[in-house]
Amino acid sequence: GEVRGSQKAAIAALESRLQEVSARLQEREGAWRQVLAEKEQETAELRSSLGEAQAHLAGQLQAAEARHLQDLQRERDAHESRAREHQEQMHREMQRLVNEERERGKRERE
Repeated sequence: GEVRGSQKAAIAALESRLQEVSARLQEREGAWRQVLAEKEQETAELRSSLGEAQAHLAGQLQAAEARHLQDLQRERDAHESRAREHQEQMHREMQRLVNEERERGKRERE
């Protein structure tokens, strides 16, 4: 009876130890699952922030391109306007010279 009793005690001790180890493993697994869930949440938030930042930058780029295009159009319009004014001025100057020539011709004939 003694051997059987000591075997039973050893088996009971092993089972108890096994349950302790198993409980600790489950605790650790729970903790790791919690950490993993937190990291997945952080990753999702970072992805979302990145998406927002990319959209914001794309919007800023579009706005900058639009402003640049407007500046170029304003520059072109101003240049064309100056060219027109210059052309009109040249035309008026030519007309004045032609008129002066006519007047001189009239006076000389008279």
